[in-house]
Amino acid sequence: MEQEVTTAEELALWTDRTNPERADGMDDPLWRLANIYRCLNPDGMDVAFVPTPEQRTVLVCIFIRGWLRIIIPKARQLGMSLLLSLITLDGIVFADGFKSAWIDKTAADAELKLKEKIKFAWERLDPAIRATLSVETSNNAELSFKSIEVLPGATPAESGVKAGINYRGGTVQLMVISEWGWVQAFDRARSAEIKNGALPAAERAEDGLIVIETTWEGGLDGEVGPLVLESMETPPDRRGPKTWRVLFFGWQTNPSYAQTHGYIDEVSRLYFERDCEPRGIHLTEAQ
Repeated sequence: MEQEVTTAEELALWTDRTNPERADGMDDPLWRLANIYRCLNPDGMDVAFVPTPEQRTVLVCIFIRGWLRIIIPKARQLGMSLLLSLITLDGIVFADGFKSAWIDKTAADAELKLKEKIKFAWERLDPAIRATLSVETSNNAELSFKSIEVLPGATPAESGVKAGINYRGGTVQLMVISEWGWVQAFDRARSAEIKNGALPAAERAEDGLIVIETTWEGGLDGEVGPLVLESMETPPDRRGPKTWRVLFFGWQTNPSYAQTHGYIDEVSRLYFERDCEPRGIHLTEAQ
């Protein structure tokens, strides 16, 4: 499976839309996600969020190409959970009535992402932005707001995110499913419930976005398999915003996946030369 490549035109548009000097940037989610959020880096330091090339590719696919159904099979520690957490927060802060759901491998994993990524970024937003919202619910599994700045007589719609191991209920504009590969491999009943209960919640929204980010387990016979096959088998001229697409990010794009000891045996060397090099995968000795 090849890694998605952004075009020169898309990169130029990215540069223009995320330019920090852009006067109307606050009206554009792409600009906001590149300029106003903070996060914890891998060393636990509070830093400004700057999208990596992999994260930029996902943002281009969502906010420039308009993809609404995305599967991200990936190596660990590439920042996809962080990116999707910030997309979630951006939606609930800047869109009145924006509903999101986050499904994870365990309830503890879901709640940790809500606390360490979504709430962390919310608490460090510009006070002027935070002052426009009232916090309606804030606990380990849910965060919701209502807008303070509304027209006289109008009732603001609540925006928020719920985190857990499944979701069934009303319509959501964003559904994030993390580690569905593990779930389909080890908890098939819950995997089927995610397919039959959670996905329809986002499918009911006119422009509902569904993103599955997962390490891969369970093979193509699980619930995620048919979605992957749809992405691979749908002809390019028949694809639309709601066609499932795969964005694959392997370990080799992250420079931390390297070591200075060990050796390369002959079988591995031939694999790197015959299979990797022709596909544009160039590895250093340490990798």
